[in-house]
Amino acid sequence: MGSCLISDRSLLNNLQPALGASSSFFLLFVSSASSTPSTFTAAANSEKQTEALQTWKSSLEGRSQSLLPSWRGNDSCNFVGVACDDYGTITRLNLSNLGMRGTLGGLDFSRLANLISLDISNNKIYSSILEYRLNGSIPSSIGSLTNLTILCLGDNNLFGSLPPEGPFRKAFGIYPELNFIDLSHSYLYGDIPSEIGVLSKLERLNLASNILSGSIPARLFQCTNLLSLNLSKNDLKGSIPPKIGNAQFLDVLDLSRNLLTGRIPQELGKLRVLETMDVSHNGLFGSIPHTLGDMLALTIVDISYNNLEGPLPNVKAFTEAPFEAIRHNKRLCGNVVELAYSIPTEKCDVYSFGVVVLETIMRKHPGDSVCRECSSSSETELPPLLKDMLDQRLTPSRIRLREAEDVVSIAWLAFACLQANPQLRPTMKQVSQELHAQVPLDMPFSAVSLEQLRDLNGRRFRASEGDCKF
Repeated sequence: MGSCLISDRSLLNNLQPALGASSSFFLLFVSSASSTPSTFTAAANSEKQTEALQTWKSSLEGRSQSLLPSWRGNDSCNFVGVACDDYGTITRLNLSNLGMRGTLGGLDFSRLANLISLDISNNKIYSSILEYRLNGSIPSSIGSLTNLTILCLGDNNLFGSLPPEGPFRKAFGIYPELNFIDLSHSYLYGDIPSEIGVLSKLERLNLASNILSGSIPARLFQCTNLLSLNLSKNDLKGSIPPKIGNAQFLDVLDLSRNLLTGRIPQELGKLRVLETMDVSHNGLFGSIPHTLGDMLALTIVDISYNNLEGPLPNVKAFTEAPFEAIRHNKRLCGNVVELAYSIPTEKCDVYSFGVVVLETIMRKHPGDSVCRECSSSSETELPPLLKDMLDQRLTPSRIRLREAEDVVSIAWLAFACLQANPQLRPTMKQVSQELHAQVPLDMPFSAVSLEQLRDLNGRRFRASEGDCKF
């Protein structure tokens, strides 16, 4: 939990264009009018914005008012958390991380129409049921902030829906400069407004940890300048829109912990600068599109807790992904740890599982040769070694001790599943238990032979009464 991460340099970049426009307008205004009305207008505006802030302060809960001791007098530009331009107009309001309690209902945003940045994140701003029914969780006057570039109201207790009609949705259409939205960690529900798609300058959108439902609007990806999109921890349904491929500058994508279904769209592979992708804890199914193999910038990926199957893309983020990032899928292949998340279910066949395991670690179908080699060898011949049968990426020189232990354990279990006598094969329960066990190596990995793996099988497993075989 924390305030919006906006650097001072970023704010200055946002402020400079606005200040330049204000300066030009001011000079034009002075050249066509006397100084007295101009001075009077500026003073009147200063008085209105000061009154708006002090009125809101008085609406906050008692202790919260004491958090703003400087908010007194007639010059709001000296208030803590307030920044003004050269002409005394408030352009920035940052009250994040103060622990304030209260509502936004008492803040008249129409008197702060020149705000460029609004950050009230990580407080306890809330809305009562009565207030919600009357005004909504976010007051309609916020629609007056037509110059706004940064809107951070996250980490509060805002409550309310995003209705089909209403000031909140209409407000999105009049924020032509908005490039940062954070409404995360509150209690907002309803659909994600498709009107967000009109924000052509939007770069970062965070709606995580709310109760939003419906589908991800395809129109959202008309925001082709998006750099970061976080819709995690909601109740979003439907599929990932193929239009996501339009957001080609996206570097962070988090759609985790929703109710998304369907296949991962191949258009996702167009996101060539994407560095972090999390689609875990959904109901995605099918194979991972081969187009994701073009995502060379990807460094962090999490696809766990879905129903995905088939080969993993041959890019570093997938081939070096930790077990936790890929676990609990239907059947994936392409990494040393992959067998740990291909745990058989009651409908699996242990023999078939053994074949799949060997095919995975060998990178080819084992056929009959492995079974013959592991079941018999000439007394005069050296027994075939496990390392000579494996994919080259699993050679002793390329894997660590822990991975070597995993490979031996997995290979041993696979041969156990291929026992000619079905009564000597492990049960489903035993397979599951062994996949979760860590067995240390008592000899060098390069010295483990297929014969040794075979000898272990007969001693390790015996059918126990009550265990079902499949």
